Amino acid sequence: MILDAAVENYLYELIPTGDAKTKEMEAYGREHKFPIVGPLVGHFLFQMAKIIGAKRVLELGSGYGYSAYWFAKAVGKDGKVICTDLAEENLFLCEKYFADDDVAAGVIRYEVGDALQTLDRMEGPFDIIFMDIKKNQYSEAFEKAFPLLRVGGLFMADNVLRKGTVTDENPDELTQAIKDFNKLVFSHPKLISSINPIRDGVLVSLKISH
Repeated sequence: MILDAAVENYLYELIPTGDAKTKEMEAYGREHKFPIVGPLVGHFLFQMAKIIGAKRVLELGSGYGYSAYWFAKAVGKDGKVICTDLAEENLFLCEKYFADDDVAAGVIRYEVGDALQTLDRMEGPFDIIFMDIKKNQYSEAFEKAFPLLRVGGLFMADNVLRKGTVTDENPDELTQAIKDFNKLVFSHPKLISSINPIRDGVLVSLKISH
């Protein structure tokens, strides 16, 4: 936890209560100790998608679809959210949750495979690309994803503060990979970037030119 616990609890009290589907998925995550972004980040993703009027979202590393559901609520029935994940069983679980769901049915599409390979066959433009994959793949995935993002679109990434270990003098390999990625995007001349320190840190980068 990066934020003071009392501050984080206060933020949880402020956000609207989730719907039945998000609560069901959160309960699954707790029961199976499966890491999901949680309601604070989910609400933030929903807000960002609404602000820019997103209709096409690509997720790199979707787990069983928790964050994708928040995006699906934002893009609406005429939008599209493409989920990707290495584990086929996760995407089967997505289908179980969303096949008959009023919000997500027909909106969420599933792809199984390595994110870097998946990016090679994707066609843009996307309004939002959200990344939550192996941390040592972040920089390479960003380089592949950037051309697929429209100008005015958002590149977003989870876990960019690594539980605060980005400040360690001798970070481990994965934390160093995140530090290198953060430096890459913050120094990029075609992006305006910031980090929201909720949960484990969420990067938001606005693409300002091709």
